[in-house]
Amino acid sequence: MSKFYSASTRGFYPSDMRATYDSAGTWPLDAVAVTDADEAMIRAGLATGATVSGASGAWVVTPPAPPPPPTSAALWSAYQAKAQLAINKSDITMLRCVENGVAVPAAWPSYRKALRAILNATSGDPTLPLPMQPAYPAGT
Repeated sequence: MSKFYSASTRGFYPSDMRATYDSAGTWPLDAVAVTDADEAMIRAGLATGATVSGASGAWVVTPPAPPPPPTSAALWSAYQAKAQLAINKSDITMLRCVENGVAVPAAWPSYRKALRAILNATSGDPTLPLPMQPAYPAGT
């Protein structure tokens, strides 16, 4: 049984089903016969998101275009998300200090203030490391 490939539908069609497809009016006009080797090559290309065009024995597999680089705004947003996670984590430390009657070390409010500055800024350098988390207070 031979197979056909349609670049417009990116699908394979068995030849013994052509009458069924024709009667339903669904046989692709660009369907061409393919060999087993063609099918393997086309399937490998499609699996990577490539576009396949051409004809039997002369297939052209065009890899997908790389995604565009992230915008400055997207990079800054991701950086702010990391800062938000850090401040959420620091909330637990503050609660543990309160629950255990431990004084909050001076480094922690400064750390949280630096994180809030990142969260409140409209832009900045997302390549900088986040502020360094202070040591956990003893007794928390």
